[in-house]
Amino acid sequence: MRPIVSDGVRAAVGSMSRTGRGGDQWSPKELRLLLASAFVTLALILNTVEKTLSWPIQVLLNLVVFLPKPSEGERPVTLTCMLYAIWCRIRCPEYLCWDSRRARFWDTAIQKCSALRATLVRRFREEMGDLEGKTVASIYFDLT
Repeated sequence: MRPIVSDGVRAAVGSMSRTGRGGDQWSPKELRLLLASAFVTLALILNTVEKTLSWPIQVLLNLVVFLPKPSEGERPVTLTCMLYAIWCRIRCPEYLCWDSRRARFWDTAIQKCSALRATLVRRFREEMGDLEGKTVASIYFDLT
């Protein structure tokens, strides 16, 4: 992957909704007011996160609310920290490209069907890989 640059951070912040706050209480409106040097620092932090594969502990705090679904059950909605939201905006195109080359029919929830089915199939694949002695990793998040 290409390194994250300050212009990419600024573009990601600029593309975010003008309302709403992250779990860290930063809003996109406030982030747009940062000095250019702050965007350089944010890019440095995000590149360090990718290099070390470790987020700062503050970013790991997420607020989850369960909203009722129209038909049945609940849908978890997570309020993440803005640093993570910025990273998702920056890496989303690369992730979608990567995912489209590897996705199979079981990697997409069926319309009007709970995401549980897709999750269970993925977990089954992980367990089978583990039984076969393979190293397995899965991604379970929505960047849209």
